[in-house]
Amino acid sequence: MEFTNYLSQNEAEKFEKIDFVFSNKDLLEKKAIILTSTFLGVFGIDRFVLGDKVFGVVKGITFVSILVSIFSLLFVITAKVYEVYGFATGQSRTITWADNVAVIGQGMANAMYSLIGLLVGYIAFVIVDGFLCYYKNMELNYKLLASQINM
Repeated sequence: MEFTNYLSQNEAEKFEKIDFVFSNKDLLEKKAIILTSTFLGVFGIDRFVLGDKVFGVVKGITFVSILVSIFSLLFVITAKVYEVYGFATGQSRTITWADNVAVIGQGMANAMYSLIGLLVGYIAFVIVDGFLCYYKNMELNYKLLASQINM
């Protein structure tokens, strides 16, 4: 990792002369935080990597609760439609979404729409938070380097 990318020319010259008290492991690569935010950001792992454990737990719990709610509602809808149309008796019929709404009611269908909308909104939030993690990582790296230069 090229540390001098984060520093001005004057600071970079000082940087070359300093005996550092931290290792290269203390600084996170840009690629590492981008990949972590992209693939594990929905679970909050990117915030754990940056040391923000509370926000990471909140992100993870939010994602899991949205998924559990969606799947629970899907299972309720499926079971109710299965029961009404009597698939246990061996009848074969193509079910449309209109049939589902007729059986479960418009309120349950609206709850499903709301949960799907909430999931889409959460994914948009995770994308924005990925950018925030990237900038927080750069800020933390810069502060660590600056603290060593100003010793």
